[in-house]
Amino acid sequence: MAVPAAQEVSSQPLYKDLAVALSFANICYIRVWQELLGVKPWDAYLMNEMPAPGQYWGVMANVLLAGLLLWPVVRAARTRLHLSVNLPALLLVALFLIPLNGIRPLLAGVNADLFTTALFTKASLAAKAGMGVAALLAAAAAILFRRRILMGFFAILTFLVPAVLVTFGQAAMRIANPHPQLVDGALAAVQPARPVRPRLIWIIFDEWDYRLSFEDRAKDLALPNFDRLRAESYFARQAFSPGPETSISIPALTTGRLIASERKADTNQLDILPHQTNRWINWSTEPTIFRQARAMGLNAAVAGWYHPYCRLHNESLTDCVWMPLARQHNSMGQAFAQATPNQARSLLETNSFSPFGRTLPAERHVETYHVLRAAALRMAANPDLDFVFLHLPAPHLPHAYDRRTGAFTLRHGAFDGYWHSLALADRTFGEIRQTLEQAGLWDRTTLLLSSDHANRDARGLDGKIDHRVPFLLKLPGPPQPQDDATPFNTLVSYELVQALLKGEIKSAEDVTRWLASRRQLADSPYNQHM
Repeated sequence: MAVPAAQEVSSQPLYKDLAVALSFANICYIRVWQELLGVKPWDAYLMNEMPAPGQYWGVMANVLLAGLLLWPVVRAARTRLHLSVNLPALLLVALFLIPLNGIRPLLAGVNADLFTTALFTKASLAAKAGMGVAALLAAAAAILFRRRILMGFFAILTFLVPAVLVTFGQAAMRIANPHPQLVDGALAAVQPARPVRPRLIWIIFDEWDYRLSFEDRAKDLALPNFDRLRAESYFARQAFSPGPETSISIPALTTGRLIASERKADTNQLDILPHQTNRWINWSTEPTIFRQARAMGLNAAVAGWYHPYCRLHNESLTDCVWMPLARQHNSMGQAFAQATPNQARSLLETNSFSPFGRTLPAERHVETYHVLRAAALRMAANPDLDFVFLHLPAPHLPHAYDRRTGAFTLRHGAFDGYWHSLALADRTFGEIRQTLEQAGLWDRTTLLLSSDHANRDARGLDGKIDHRVPFLLKLPGPPQPQDDATPFNTLVSYELVQALLKGEIKSAEDVTRWLASRRQLADSPYNQHM
């Protein structure tokens, strides 16, 4: 005689359901596990802290707790397989969205456009409708074949039970043998003072867009500090960055070489492939603008974002502060008490969206901004620094600044948040200017303001894209306004900064003539990268 399905299922030992629950909990934390256990030397290039024991203890505690909470749900779902309405099973299916959200950023490493918000801005209306229909068909199939699907679901989770032992075992090994901590290099000695000293501050506002700042600005957006500087400086209308992203543009700008590609070779090494060559070179050993300033006998400093400037270029710098790009993996804290709840919270977030308000990366981004802002103001006010390079994280996302209130309280500003971050960049420059004026350094300081690339999500704002970046140059002394429509690549900034530091350029007219003599770099190199 056949055994009823309910009796057959309920006779399953409790420990098997517990094993399935732990397996499910373990794959829910798949992204966290990958971030902690999959760190390679080249991954650490973008990090200022390696995973700490508290984070490993935290994820193990989270998996155990989630497994215990899921245990009765798994048991109830299994015992109700014969019923047409199985609420515990529906709950498990809904919870399966958690590991899917964890897998999404891992797949984004293969094709970011297919697994991130870029999909919804680049996809056509027909493609979006197709995705909606596919989702409805999947839901219908889940209802019609719910019992078979759930049985397959349990079979997969049972098969993955050994993965719990593997991840816990690797975590235990990492706790017993912690990663060596990342340390910035020793800085160069301060150069002796000279009677006549140049002073130049080069500011890169990351993802600062020319068109959205000056031509198609939102009607309710005011950028008074940028507009004021434009009215008293050399202003370019046709400036193009040397690459579409920070990892390429910054090495290009600081070496004066077009870069076709880059690869993070080690914790302290970024290899770059110059355009039209087949030989990889180490960025930190190249004659960068930092090395050139040092060779001139100048004191150089960096307050920078994304790249580990203080590990790569420390030998040329007398002052340095850097902060990494805020992502989920470096925004949850190092200590057990902080990492444990944040790891659990991160399961329900992305880098840009959270049901809890600002995302963890957005909160980390705000912290990064304040650290670099403080360093920038300190360096700007230091008369002993001759060359200062500021690579600042505004107006790059995540967008947390609310221009209406002047506070960092913005939630989910994926695209229109860019207008708010533009206001933050403007406010930041206003503070730098005020600091220079109060220190009596404004009139003797050359200022170069530009960007590493335009806003890559501009289509999400108004359906248009433009590769131009701002380029404003204020020379020492009284205002010298100059509006120039000559197209050029900001790659020339490398040579331009050296000419300025040597005193070879003294007027806005000199700037125009100097750039006109380098028209071979007029075309945008984007067709080489995109």
